Amino acid sequence: MKQEQRLQNQVCDYLRLQYPSVMFMISPSGIKLTIGQGKSLKRNQNPSKGWPDLLIFDKGKILFLELKPDGYELYKKDGTLRKNEHTNNQNEVHQMLHTRGYKACFAVGFDQAKKIIDEHLK
Repeated sequence: MKQEQRLQNQVCDYLRLQYPSVMFMISPSGIKLTIGQGKSLKRNQNPSKGWPDLLIFDKGKILFLELKPDGYELYKKDGTLRKNEHTNNQNEVHQMLHTRGYKACFAVGFDQAKKIIDEHLK
């Protein structure tokens, strides 16, 4: 199991235990699909890539969370996002969500994800 999948499982377990009434779902990225299923998924979502891993719904608020494993180097020392096509796509989607009034952010590791979730839900 990949580190990011393990982290996703930990965060979902945490949500189930600490916030049993909160609704959440994961995005289907990283799931093995047939070619036809993959084409259909890509065709039927906009934008087609860059969606956050986890969506948390609570009392009219939605939190979009992109999970990265511990030790992932997301930012440079000056605080800017490292040049990486995948994370840059994700950041672009975050910016689109922000302009529509949603909270979307990266979380590196379980502790940071837990902190962001707790702040959002309390």
